[in-house]
Amino acid sequence: MLNRRVFLKQMSMLLGGALSAPALLALENSHQLTGLVNDKTLFNDDIPLFTRIANTIIPATDTPGAADAKVGNFVHDMVNQVFNQQQQLDFANHLQLFRQRTKIQMGQDFMNLSAAQQQQWLTELNQDMVHRRWGQPVEQDNGLDFFQTMKEFTIIGFFTSEIGATKVLKYDPIPGSYKGSVPYKEIGRAWAE
Repeated sequence: MLNRRVFLKQMSMLLGGALSAPALLALENSHQLTGLVNDKTLFNDDIPLFTRIANTIIPATDTPGAADAKVGNFVHDMVNQVFNQQQQLDFANHLQLFRQRTKIQMGQDFMNLSAAQQQQWLTELNQDMVHRRWGQPVEQDNGLDFFQTMKEFTIIGFFTSEIGATKVLKYDPIPGSYKGSVPYKEIGRAWAE
């Protein structure tokens, strides 16, 4: 049976390594519970922020959004239960940089921005992330590491949730049977017209 960790690693390879090394490392080490911080209440106050960012990345449309799949709680659990102390410290520092940069660029806290302003700010961060990936200069210490982690955990958390897997992705628990010899007339064209 294929578990979630193996599935995500294989899918990232299929997608050309779309998930970053820290996200894959967190998934790889998620079965190891040694060396983790015992305080599982870290970032409890940040769950609404995680949820808002995740829901801006994957909003509800004609399908459920990230908030419906409780992705904010997923991010909280990943940071508290999978990250080691150093990773948690790095995440906290990157979160602080994100907050500072948001106040400088947008004039107020992310949670106080309108939905359009939140979308605009995350779009700007995403563009900076793309520029950095392609080796173009971007302003240092601007919260990109936090946003990249949030984006990756949002995608992982949403599409591996029950809502994401059953209401957004096409889910067929029992695919049709194999028919090795079917007359071509029954199938029609092999490609879409």
